[in-house]
Amino acid sequence: MGNFQGQPRGPFLWNQPGATANGPVYIPKLYDGRNKTFFLFSWEGIRQNIPNYLLQTVPTPANRTGDFSGLHTSAGQPITIDDPTTSQLTGNSYIRQPFPGNLIPQNRIDPVALKLMQYIPQPNITADASGFNNYNPSGPGILTLERYNAYTINFDQVITQNERFSIHYVTNKRWQTGPYYGWQIPALGPNNFERYNQGANAQSTSTLSPTLVVTTRFGFTEHIFLNYMNGGGFDPTQLGFPAGQLAQAQGKFFPTLTFTNYTGFGQAGNNSDTSTNWYFNVVANKSIGRHSLKWDGEYRVLFDNLPNYSFASFGFTNAWTQRDVECRCSFGERLRLLPVGLCRKRQLAL
Repeated sequence: MGNFQGQPRGPFLWNQPGATANGPVYIPKLYDGRNKTFFLFSWEGIRQNIPNYLLQTVPTPANRTGDFSGLHTSAGQPITIDDPTTSQLTGNSYIRQPFPGNLIPQNRIDPVALKLMQYIPQPNITADASGFNNYNPSGPGILTLERYNAYTINFDQVITQNERFSIHYVTNKRWQTGPYYGWQIPALGPNNFERYNQGANAQSTSTLSPTLVVTTRFGFTEHIFLNYMNGGGFDPTQLGFPAGQLAQAQGKFFPTLTFTNYTGFGQAGNNSDTSTNWYFNVVANKSIGRHSLKWDGEYRVLFDNLPNYSFASFGFTNAWTQRDVECRCSFGERLRLLPVGLCRKRQLAL
């Protein structure tokens, strides 16, 4: 698709360096652990740049003024959008009347929608036969960037001939920055993800007799996921949302909007997830003649913390402007109903 649009290929990068060191612990004149103390250290990294290509659908200049007279199917058949305020019971069905000329009157266009449209880019390529895929973001920013580092540390100690002890620790961190598709931030910008993982355990292996070995293990694992949106700190009252609604929200964020057939935008909030697992485990192995017996017991404690901070999300389908299942324009619905009218319409439906 990029070649078809005359765009050069994006730069792809994959580097995976690493290093490992291991052996006995030996410090001249201080400590000689060549027969009893051993260590391991390893590091692995990933540096990745992934080029992205995407076609999106944005409203045309005519759509932004309420003009949907050019709406059509891929076969060229016109699509009519209907006025939901004209619903009348006809037989067993409610039938709506179309907007004259497929034009939404200016006094029916919500002022919040007008301000939101300022954040939507204009079409920059010719749409397909159905009128979709009319925006093609391009440029050096269309990259997914990933950076990853992982570390492992291990110590093993031979205490006596019958007693061994080891400590193991692992940790890694992954950063990911999504592509920037040319929209105004914070309407639609690159998401930033961070993932932290760490875990450790201490293990004791005791040979109590030639036929009895007991292994005791204690440890934990922790997983942290962070998702940073670009809409944080944005005051939705700039768009016309009431201050009372903002006061009930968990934070100041650009709202999220989704549509049928059009590219959604907005990033309603940040979220994170911290999962921690502590465990204690004992395993005993006993040999009796030609038989082997095993006892195993484990105790675990699990914690999960999932806070989310958001303002609001709005979803729009073609149901509000359709007379039958053939109609498919949800952007017109947003022009008329976002956000107060949509909520009011739902209340009437109830």
